[in-house]
Amino acid sequence: GVQPAQPAEAGLLRRRLHTHRHSTGRRSRLSDSVKPRRGGSRRRHLSASSSPPTPTPPEHIMRIAVVGAGGVGGFFGGMLARAAGAQVTFIARAGAHHSAIVKDGLRIVSAEHGDFTQSVRVVEDASSVGAVDAVLVCVKEYSLAAVAPTLTPLLHGEADGEPTA
Repeated sequence: GVQPAQPAEAGLLRRRLHTHRHSTGRRSRLSDSVKPRRGGSRRRHLSASSSPPTPTPPEHIMRIAVVGAGGVGGFFGGMLARAAGAQVTFIARAGAHHSAIVKDGLRIVSAEHGDFTQSVRVVEDASSVGAVDAVLVCVKEYSLAAVAPTLTPLLHGEADGEPTA
């Protein structure tokens, strides 16, 4: 996977991005300077090293539908369900895999993220889900033609042809 930048590299990059030269040739950090603007107002320049803004409480829980609960859909949907604030619904064909998810939860085995079992909602019919914020279509190419028409209720919030507001 993609590795985060090493701390020394990140610091070097930050210094390059946030360092400028005065007309006198003297160097200073933008984050440490207060520069006068026209009209006498002063503006503080912030750098990437300044503290992040305080997160606001979520006003809306993101609703995500995952079409296909196999290896790809199961993994990404399971990771999203594990993340705080996401409501994930799986849409899967009836069968042994569907029944196992309903009975025992979705089991994720990952060397990088650890092994865990996640309780998730799993349905057979997309129209029972309603409108969602995002749809992950995780089926094989030869199933796309059959799956595509069933996505309309997820995208437009229609159940049985009626808008759900």
